[in-house]
Amino acid sequence: MRVLRRSALDGILRIARYEGTAGLWRGTEMTLLISVPMIGLYLPLYDSLHTRLLDAGARSPAAHPRVLCGLCTVCAHTVLPGPACGMLSACRCG
Repeated sequence: MRVLRRSALDGILRIARYEGTAGLWRGTEMTLLISVPMIGLYLPLYDSLHTRLLDAGARSPAAHPRVLCGLCTVCAHTVLPGPACGMLSACRCG
């Protein structure tokens, strides 16, 4: 049976009613274990790539060093936590 939610607030209230307020925070620990290290890697990786591109002469508007750095760091941010995300899914499913 699929339960329809009228709004985000309705979903929050239903979860709080049926599972208690602790149900609103289920999975937070695992999510933080994945997110915090990746955020800690994202900014230094971006800064390092940006500095290297500028030193390599990618100053022209056609090179777009900020876009290239952003793409590389987002790709790393997506690929690196793959195994951890699999563990998170396994933990949430039971």
